[in-house]
Amino acid sequence: MGGKLKTMVVPNEELFADVTRLLGEGRRVTINCKGLSMLPVIRGGRDQVVLEKKEGYAVGDIVLFSLGNRYILHRIIDLQGERMTARGDGNWRGTETCPVGNIHGKAVEIVRGGRRRRNPDSRSARLFVKVWDFFLPVRRWILALYRRLPWNLWIRKYNVNESVKY
Repeated sequence: MGGKLKTMVVPNEELFADVTRLLGEGRRVTINCKGLSMLPVIRGGRDQVVLEKKEGYAVGDIVLFSLGNRYILHRIIDLQGERMTARGDGNWRGTETCPVGNIHGKAVEIVRGGRRRRNPDSRSARLFVKVWDFFLPVRRWILALYRRLPWNLWIRKYNVNESVKY
């Protein structure tokens, strides 16, 4: 029984209908990440995120939310009453704003390369985010350098023209 795993492609509408339903039932859901908007914290095409529905959310949480017919996994950068603003860690400009009710779940674990599990709420992860936010004005150039490092050659093979982020 030690054969290769089979991959099944599911349309995003079906996938996220199931993801939001399961999260609403209080279950944990693990999704594969796509896109480069959360670099260097989450690497699309390589990492997975474990999500859970929470009662409340805070600035700094990585959340899955819907905006129109898109589902996006980004970090909350501002909460004002019932509205939240989020931005990807790999974005140096551009944000998304939506009602807090559009949040479906929070990232409680990041699975790096299928093996190593990281807690995005750990002290070291929160410290990294504070330092990373300090470099927002020059984040564009830091990420350009990061993408060119020899151990990140997978990025060149990865399709960065995905229209849907999750």
